[in-house]
Amino acid sequence: MASRPKLKQIKQFSFQDPRNTKVYEGLKRGVGEATASFYKDACKIYYGDADLESKTHLIGHLLREILGDLTTVLLPADYKPRGNGKNEKKIKKVLRTYKIKADQEPVQLWMDIAKSKDNVALHRWAHRRGLLSVRPADEQFDYLWDKVQILFAFLIDVVEKNFVHYVDYLDKLLVKPAIAKKDLDEFKQKIPCNAVTLGYFFERLDKPDCLNTLLEKGFFDDPTPPLEHPDGGISYPYWPQLTYLVKMSKIPSAQKKVLEICLGIETDNIRTQAELLEVALNLPGKMSIQIVEKSYSKLDQINSWFHPEKYGALIVYLAKEGFSSEALTLARKVLAVKPDPRKPTVIEGHTFSHDPIAFFDDWHYEKILNENYPGFVDQTGMEAVKVLVDLIQDYVNLSDEGRKSGSKDDYSYIWRPAIEDNSQNHKFGVRDLLVTGLRDACEQFLRSHPDQILVMVKELESKKLSIFKRLSLHLLRLFPKGAEEKIAQELLNKEEFQGESRVTHEYFLLAEAHGSLLNKEQKEQVWSWIMNGADVESYKKWRAQNGHKTTQAEIEKYIKNWQMYHLMPFKDIDPKWKKYFDEIVALVGEPEFPSFRSWSSGGSWGPNSTVSQEQLKEMEPQKVVEFLEKWEPPANDPLDRSREGTGRQLAEQVASDPEKWSKVTQSFGKLDPTYVRSLLGGYRDALKQGKSFDWEPVLELCEIALSKPIQVEKRKPTVPFGEDPDWSWCRNTIVELLSEGMSGHAGKLPPSLREQAWRLIEKLTNDPDPTPKHEEEYLKSHEDPLTLAINSTRGDAMLAAIQYGVWLKESESKEAQGSWSFQAKAPELLKVLDTHLDIKKDSSLAIRAVYGEKLGTLTWLDKSWVISKEDTIFPIDEKQQAYFDAAWEAYIIFVQPFKELLRILGKQYKRALKEAGKHADTKHHLESPDQRLAQHLMVFYWVGELNLSKGGLVDQFFRDAPVSLRAEAVEFIGRNLKEDTTLPEEVKKRIKLLWENRLSTVKRTKGAEDVQELAGFSWWFASGKFDEKWVLEQLLEILTLGCVLEGDHLILEQLPRMTSHYPLEIIRCAEKMVEQDKKGWGVLTWRGELLETIKAVLASKRRDAVQTAKDLANSLVLKGHLEFKDLV
Repeated sequence: MASRPKLKQIKQFSFQDPRNTKVYEGLKRGVGEATASFYKDACKIYYGDADLESKTHLIGHLLREILGDLTTVLLPADYKPRGNGKNEKKIKKVLRTYKIKADQEPVQLWMDIAKSKDNVALHRWAHRRGLLSVRPADEQFDYLWDKVQILFAFLIDVVEKNFVHYVDYLDKLLVKPAIAKKDLDEFKQKIPCNAVTLGYFFERLDKPDCLNTLLEKGFFDDPTPPLEHPDGGISYPYWPQLTYLVKMSKIPSAQKKVLEICLGIETDNIRTQAELLEVALNLPGKMSIQIVEKSYSKLDQINSWFHPEKYGALIVYLAKEGFSSEALTLARKVLAVKPDPRKPTVIEGHTFSHDPIAFFDDWHYEKILNENYPGFVDQTGMEAVKVLVDLIQDYVNLSDEGRKSGSKDDYSYIWRPAIEDNSQNHKFGVRDLLVTGLRDACEQFLRSHPDQILVMVKELESKKLSIFKRLSLHLLRLFPKGAEEKIAQELLNKEEFQGESRVTHEYFLLAEAHGSLLNKEQKEQVWSWIMNGADVESYKKWRAQNGHKTTQAEIEKYIKNWQMYHLMPFKDIDPKWKKYFDEIVALVGEPEFPSFRSWSSGGSWGPNSTVSQEQLKEMEPQKVVEFLEKWEPPANDPLDRSREGTGRQLAEQVASDPEKWSKVTQSFGKLDPTYVRSLLGGYRDALKQGKSFDWEPVLELCEIALSKPIQVEKRKPTVPFGEDPDWSWCRNTIVELLSEGMSGHAGKLPPSLREQAWRLIEKLTNDPDPTPKHEEEYLKSHEDPLTLAINSTRGDAMLAAIQYGVWLKESESKEAQGSWSFQAKAPELLKVLDTHLDIKKDSSLAIRAVYGEKLGTLTWLDKSWVISKEDTIFPIDEKQQAYFDAAWEAYIIFVQPFKELLRILGKQYKRALKEAGKHADTKHHLESPDQRLAQHLMVFYWVGELNLSKGGLVDQFFRDAPVSLRAEAVEFIGRNLKEDTTLPEEVKKRIKLLWENRLSTVKRTKGAEDVQELAGFSWWFASGKFDEKWVLEQLLEILTLGCVLEGDHLILEQLPRMTSHYPLEIIRCAEKMVEQDKKGWGVLTWRGELLETIKAVLASKRRDAVQTAKDLANSLVLKGHLEFKDLV
C-alpha cells in the first residue's frame, strides 16, 4: 500500500460568492494557474478576517495584474500598440477582433479603467497617494470590487468562446523550422498557459534543439503539484512538459541535456515521478541509474497506477546494461515487503495482525515476477534467486513476530500445500506470488545451469525455513543429475516417519520419482521405519479424549492405514513391497490424493464420505442403515472422512430416488442427527426436483427427531464441520421440508396429513432459537431482524405456519375461499399467530419482522384479522418502537404496494413518513425502508390511489423528506416510464402534474440542494412518453437552475434526433450539461453523441443556434476535448 505524498499544509479557502468561484475556475481554465492564484489571493484578502490596513492597495495590484493577463491573451499574438493611450487601443483591438459591441456595460467599465476614470482606476488603488496614508476599504472600493467581477466574467467568456484561436497559434508555432527565444516569450506572455495549451504544444513538439531554450525560459521549473481535494482525496495531474522529455530521451544527442533537466525536477506528483522513470528507460544505463537512485527517496509514494511496470522494466534494463549490482538493489527495494499499517483485528479478545504487504498491488507484483523477472534471472543468475529468497524470509519474519529465531516452522504446508502449481494452493497474496516466483526463477536458472543443482540446494537449505527445504526437494526431483547422493540422503530423513499420518508432499513426489536410487541397506532402513513408525499410543490417547475405547482390531487397522501412506511412494522399487502394499490396500482402501494431508475439490469443499455414490447406489437401504449405525470416523484421517461427508452423499441418493428409502425412513431415528438431517434434506431436494414419495414415514421420522433433546450430552466433534453439533440443524431441515411440502410441488403434502404436519409446525414455533441473548448480539452487528428470523428455527417455523394457512386455503374451492378465516378454518393457526404477537410470550423482534414480511399473505388469508391486529403488529406505544420498526421495515421492503394494504395501513404510512430520512440505514443491503417508502407512494400516486392534495401522503412526503429521498421518488417514476411500453392518457396527465408541481416548488425555494430532487429527469426525458417540446423546456429549466443530472447519457442519446425541429433549445441544453459536468467524466462518456449533436446544429439554418454551437465547441476545446477543434 503506497503512502500518501507529504503535501504542504494549506488552509482550506472557500469562496463566499458563487461569482467568485466561477471567475476563479474560468481564469484557471482559460488563462492559467498563476492568474487564478492572483485572483484567489485577492478574494482571500477581500473576504478575510485579517485586518490589513493596506488591503485596498494589495487587491488593487492583484486585480490590475489579472486584467492585464486577460487583455494580453485576448489580443492577437502579433499585436503591437503604438503611441499614447495604449490600453485603450488594446481594448479596441480586442473589440474588433471578436466583434464585441462597445455599448455593453462590462466593455464600458473596461474602457473607464483604461482611461483611469475616477474611482475605477486600478493603478490608483494599487499605489499610495504619496506618504500620507493608505486608501480605505470603503463603499467606493466595494463598488469597484463588484464591477470588476462582472468584467472578469465577461472577458473569460470571450476567451472560452474563442479558444480555438490559441490552438491555431500553436499549430503555426510548431511548424516553424526553429523555435526562437522570442517565440517562447510570446507563448508565455500572450497564450493561456493551461493544461490544454501546454499539452497540445508539448505532445506535438519534436525538436531537440528547443531543450536549452525551454530550460532557460523556465518551462521545466514548476512541475504540476498533486491536488488535494476538500474531501481529503488526492489527484495527480498530468505535467505536459514530461511528454516532450520522454520523446527527447530517445534521441542520443539530446540525452545529456534531458538527464540534466530530469535530475533538477523535484515533485511529489507521483504521476510525474513515474514518467521520469520512463525517461530512465530510454537513457543509457549510466545515466539511467542516476534517475533511478534519485527516485529511492520517493519509494514510499509508489502508486499501483503509475510505477510498477516501469520499475519492473528498469530492473531488467539496468542488468542488461551491465549494472547488475544496481539492478539487484532496485529489485530488493521495489519488491520489498513491509508491515501492514492497519490496526490489528480483534475478535473475541484475540488479536490478529494483518499480513505483510508490498509497496503496490498483487496484480502488478505478479506481473513483474512473470514478465520482468525471467529476463533479470538470465542476466544475474543466482543473485536474482537470492533476492526472492531474502524477501520470503522477510515476509515470514514480519508475519510471525513470535517465531523463534532459527525455527524452520513457517506453516507453509497450510498456506502453500504444493510447491508446484496445484489446485490445492491458495493463490492469494504476496507470499504465494513470491514462492511461485522463486520456484520459477530456480527452475529457469537450473534449466540452463543443471550442474548448479547442489549449489542451489545448499543456498536454499542455509535459510532453515520449511518452505525452502520443500523447494529444494522439488528441485532435486526435477534436476536429479549429479545430485543422486543428495537425493538418497533426503529420502533417509527419519522425521518423515515419525508421528505424522503421512509424509510431506514434496518428499512423497521425490520418493515416487527417485526411490530407486536407494541401495539395499538404505531400503532396509526405510522398510524398518515403515513397519515400526506408527504411533499407536498417540492414536489410543486421541480416541480416549473423544470418549471412545480402542479395540485391538481398530489398532491393527490404524497401523495398516499408516503403513499404506508411508509405503505408497516406495511401492514400485521392490516387488515384495508392492505385494505388501496391495494387501494393505485391499484392507483399508487406496486414497485418491495420498500426498496431501487434506484435499478440497472444485466447489464441493468439505469433509469426505466413507462410501462413494456408486457404493451407496448399489447398497440396499437397510444395509446402509446398519453400516451407518456402526461406522465411526477414523482418527487423524488424512482423507477427512466424516459423518457430514457421508451424509452429503446420502442426501444426493435420496433426492434422486426418494421412494427407495421410504421403508427404512423410520429406522434413521436411532442414528446420528447428521444422518437424519441428511435424509430429510434429501426428501426436501426431491420435492424441488418434482418427485413424489410417501409422506407418512417421513413425518413420523420428523416426530422422532423433535422428541429428542436438542443438546446431545458428551458430544465431541471428530473433525471440524465433520458432523452436526446437536439436533438443531435437523430441526431447521424439518421446517424446510414442511415448507416445500406445502408449496406447489408435484409431491406436496396431502390434506389428509394436516394434523400430523401441524403438530410438527406448532412444536417448531416454540423452538428456543433465536434466544434473547443471541438476538441481542446479532442485532448489535447492524443486521436487520428479518435476516435473523429466516436464519433461525422459530423464525422459519413461523413462516412455515403462515404457509400452512396458504396450503389450507388453496385446497378450498374459489367460492369457499371468499369466506375463509382463521377462526373458522384454521383456529390452530390463529392461536399461534396471536400467541407470538404477545411480547410477554415472545419478545423477539425477529419474529415480529415475520408478520411484517408476510403481511400481504396474512391479508389475503384473513383481512379482518389483520385489521383487528394492526395496532398490535405496529404498536403505538413509543416504548415498543423497536417492534414497530421490525414489522414496518420488513413490510415496506418485501411487500408490494397493494391498494388494499394502503387502505388498511394509512396511518402507519403517515407515521413512517415522520421518521423518513432521520436515521442512518446501516442494516439493509439492497434498498432501505425509506427508499421503498418513496417507491410505494409513487406507485399509489401512479394508479390514482393518492393525489397531490394538501396534507395528503404525497404532499407530506415531498414537504418533509430529505432531498435524497425526493430524488429517489422522481427517478423511480422516470425509470418506470422508460420501462412501461404503454401509458394511458390519464396516467400521463397525472405524472406531468406531479412534475410541474415539484418544479414549481423547487423554483420557489431556490435552494441549490433542492434542485437535485429533479436529477432523475433523464429517465423521464428518455422514456419517449412526452412531447419533445415539453421535455426540452423542462430540461432547460432544471439545468438553468443548476441541477446535475443522474443518467445524463440517456439525454445525450436522444438529442441528435431532435435537432431538426429544436436546434437552439437542443444546443442550449447541451451547453448547460457540459457546464454542469465539473469533473469532465460526462463528456468522456457521451462525447460521441455530443459531437453528433453539435454537427447537426451547425448544419441548421438558425444563426443563434449555430453561434451557440461554435461557442460550445470552443469551450470543449478549452476543457481539453480537442476532437471538437475542427467543428469551429
